[in-house]
Amino acid sequence: MKAYLNVGRSVEFPTDMQGLLPNLNRTLEITQAAQAAINLPNDKIRYALFWFCNADPIDDTGLNNLASGDSDKAMSIFSRRQSFSSLINRAVLSLLKADYASAYVAYSSLVHDYTYRGQFCTAICGDTFQISEDDLAHLFIDELLKKVKAETFLQFVSNHDDKSYVSQKAADELLSLINHEIAKAKSVSVTDAPASLSAGRVLIRNTRSPLASLRIIVGTDDIQYQSVADNLAKQILQCGINYFNNSDDDNDIDNGLELQEYALSIAVGRIVRGRCQENVDILRLKKERSAYEKDLAKIALELKSFQAATPSIARARALVNNCVPHLTVIKRNLGSQDDFYLKISSAVANNALGMLVEVVNRAQSSAVIGMNIADGTLATTLDSAVNAMAIIGRLDMTAQERQRFDVNNRTLNSLKSQLDSAMRRTSSSSGCYIATMVYGDYDEPQVMVLRDFRDKVLRYYVFGRLLIRFYYRYSPTWVEHLKDKKRINAFIRTILDKFISIYSHE
Repeated sequence: MKAYLNVGRSVEFPTDMQGLLPNLNRTLEITQAAQAAINLPNDKIRYALFWFCNADPIDDTGLNNLASGDSDKAMSIFSRRQSFSSLINRAVLSLLKADYASAYVAYSSLVHDYTYRGQFCTAICGDTFQISEDDLAHLFIDELLKKVKAETFLQFVSNHDDKSYVSQKAADELLSLINHEIAKAKSVSVTDAPASLSAGRVLIRNTRSPLASLRIIVGTDDIQYQSVADNLAKQILQCGINYFNNSDDDNDIDNGLELQEYALSIAVGRIVRGRCQENVDILRLKKERSAYEKDLAKIALELKSFQAATPSIARARALVNNCVPHLTVIKRNLGSQDDFYLKISSAVANNALGMLVEVVNRAQSSAVIGMNIADGTLATTLDSAVNAMAIIGRLDMTAQERQRFDVNNRTLNSLKSQLDSAMRRTSSSSGCYIATMVYGDYDEPQVMVLRDFRDKVLRYYVFGRLLIRFYYRYSPTWVEHLKDKKRINAFIRTILDKFISIYSHE
């Protein structure tokens, strides 16, 4: 063969399996390299595992059919009986057909059978050659793994020791792949929000299946799995943090949660899970608040404006009415029993209640209470305050704020009841000085009509209350000067008679 190759002539052999294998282009260099590759016993064994063996007439018949291109007939012949050579031939032919499952079955039957294994080694390297069952198994498995992923290979491995060996190989492959993807994600700039989001998503997509496979192969208690799962979770979490901290996207919270919730779902260690949970909780809270953030800001503005306003019952009512729509949005998102919602709603109630109390206290201060009772200002104030309290009372409150509200509400209603009772008792005895002077008696029907006009009409208007206040301040002096002036008294009586007539007929 060497002589032919030296002069550039091609050399062919029946075992070239033309039609089954690609055409061989033999050169002197390739031939010498092939010879050098099988000098050592272990190398001879390794290469012998992956080429046909002609050890008996059955092998010869099968190989002849194979050389003529009938691989199915050859496989049928190799399968007629079991020997070390027929197992080798079946395995090699299965490899040529990319039937790795059948190839493994044949190799496993050879390697894990003491007799077949010994016959094979003797035939290739002589009686003195020694190789363990595991070493020979690893020899053919390592070669097969160059063509088939370990994860796929595991599906048809039956021998327990082989399965353990391939499992570790598969785990190593998956660990290498996951660590490679982690390294790629780490190379992204921490200040580039779009790149961080993309890196996190790619990292999830490219490692989801490998991590699941690793979990199946080694289990969640395996230290290798726990370590790589935590490292993966930390990197995905960091991508989410880098994205959120540098992003101004409208949906940055949802995007950040997408990464961080996945990181939490795969984290194993207590410290890593705790860090993931902390960041997820922060973004979930931000997401909750984003749904009512504008409403919260509106309430804050209302409270700020309210606290700078002149105290009045109308202003207190306006605060509640303006805040109710925004409180409704917060309540819908958080629920009526949520602590944060109750604090916000209670703050509105507290401010409105505080202003009401201030207005009522001013109306009944010692300096003006007499006049306010006389002209109806206090009664009007209490009526308005009671109505406003009903509006405030419809707000949700904390238990403490509700208790404060109830105390003030009872006090206010008690004041109103006391004033109403006092007004009923004294309405008939309230002095009407000029009318009494003109008609001569406090209980004259005309005087009673005028008192009725005062109590039922005048005191319910601002101008009317001012008029009453003015009248009671100066009328006693006027009566003192006019009581003996008959002409003036008659003139006043004429005017009052006409007014009484008009009022009585309305």
